[in-house]
Amino acid sequence: MTIGETKQFLIQADGTFYYNLFELALETGMRIGELCGLQWDDIDFKNRMLYVNHTLCYLSNDGKYVFEMHDTKTNNGKRTIP
Repeated sequence: MTIGETKQFLIQADGTFYYNLFELALETGMRIGELCGLQWDDIDFKNRMLYVNHTLCYLSNDGKYVFEMHDTKTNNGKRTIP
């Protein structure tokens, strides 16, 4: 999206339950599984860093779909975002 489209999207999303998630996704470029898999230990408020170490996956397990936390697909997926 362009900067203008991003601003318009956030204006339309303002006041919704997911606004903070949308803003974080747009500002960091994190994937949806990475966003959903964030845990408090992944956030360093003092140094203002996010640590991406895992992703939340929705998988079929014996005919039932379940959420599971997994490592990122590649080692390059593990990163620190200021």
